[in-house]
Amino acid sequence: MKRRFLSTLMALVLALSLVPTAAFAEEGEEISALGETETSESETMELTDTLDTSAVTMTQNETAASYDTIKAAIEATSEYDSSLNKGQYTITLNQDLTEDVVIPANHYIKIDLNGHTLTNVSDHTITNNSTRTYIVDTSEDKRGVVDNISHGKGAVYNNINANITLQGGTYTRSAETGTSSSDNGGNSWYVLKNFGTMTIKAGVTVKFSDDNNGLYSSLIGNGWQNSGAAEAGTNNEPKPSDGGNQAKLTISGGSFTGGQITVKNDDYGVLSITGGDFTQPSEDSYAVYNANTATISGGTFTSQATVVGSDHFDGGANTGKLTISKGTFSSENGSAVSVGAGADLTLSGGTFQTKNESAYVIGVAETATAEVSGGSFPGATETQVVNNTSAFKEGYGVVTNQDGTVSVGVTDESAEAVVIARDGSSTNYLTLSAAAKAAPAGSTIRLQNDVVLTSGVSTVNYGVTIDLNGH
Repeated sequence: MKRRFLSTLMALVLALSLVPTAAFAEEGEEISALGETETSESETMELTDTLDTSAVTMTQNETAASYDTIKAAIEATSEYDSSLNKGQYTITLNQDLTEDVVIPANHYIKIDLNGHTLTNVSDHTITNNSTRTYIVDTSEDKRGVVDNISHGKGAVYNNINANITLQGGTYTRSAETGTSSSDNGGNSWYVLKNFGTMTIKAGVTVKFSDDNNGLYSSLIGNGWQNSGAAEAGTNNEPKPSDGGNQAKLTISGGSFTGGQITVKNDDYGVLSITGGDFTQPSEDSYAVYNANTATISGGTFTSQATVVGSDHFDGGANTGKLTISKGTFSSENGSAVSVGAGADLTLSGGTFQTKNESAYVIGVAETATAEVSGGSFPGATETQVVNNTSAFKEGYGVVTNQDGTVSVGVTDESAEAVVIARDGSSTNYLTLSAAAKAAPAGSTIRLQNDVVLTSGVSTVNYGVTIDLNGH
């Protein structure tokens, strides 16, 4: 293995012939000083090109080194220490590589795909055990790929007590052969699997192969498939208690396509989605399925069937708690949101629609707990919004907008005040105080009932008129 170090690379390139510096030879050889000997321009270029043409380049602070494999580069790193070694190691691919990468605990490492493909040999392509791991792709065309071609293995496996952030790259299983929910075809698994803390940001693409959307395994799995068996040590999953009985997945952006379920939040999973595009092209499959705790406050979600599902199971690992405040949810044939027996739904905003005129947009099981207080429902009728009117938060229900569409808001019967905007549109509010805070500039607040104030009412915007309306 060739190994060369350059200290302060830019300074070396610009001034190598002017100052004494170090020349590095084959691995294991002693480093000798150049002394007063001048270095030619061609020799300087050769030293610089070594970094660019090696399999990988690793930098930390102002030091750079070249290696034949990612494994070799990682073996040359030291544990993170806030006093002695707090600089991040950046490992940059200079060519496509085939190897199984294992990142040890307490190492501060960033892998830059740099437009190249990293493919596994026989294990997970990247196994992360550290709390300071980042994957990026700084190439102009953003063609960096992490691929896995082995059955039962993923592109990224994030272990318990580990923390990884994906900031770029495409993550895939190009040899995926699953044909149905009961047939793995001999080669299937999650593309991403998380038992620790995983963050996915804009610039990331996660999918199966170009000709197989993934019909057997979920695209992303967060948490334990069987936490009871894992705790007993009878399956291949780590013990949940060793990781604090929590796997945390945060998605703020990216593109996610396919899978038997696109994003599966399983036993002890804590899921937060604030953005991203989620597409489920298969029939009878969810874009997002929640079995524990999930919060969605942004993103675009489409599915042939139910878009987002949530279920509760006894045992403490599956609360079935789903909170939605924003996002666009569209189904071709099913419901936008469905919650099962014992599950808990809080829905305060978002856009929800189904093209199936006979389907409810929101489906709530009779024994589920639900509090629906917002959302718009383009294309739906009043009776199509929710299958169970007890799902509405007290004082809320279906209201018809000026353009004929329906949404969920405060009903006329429950409204203490209504805000009429300059364009004539109106919005009901449960209290005068809430109406005053929300009233836009130039609007009118019209009382609907007599009001007894226990404190003053203040508007936020200018030019707001209060119409007592006979009360």
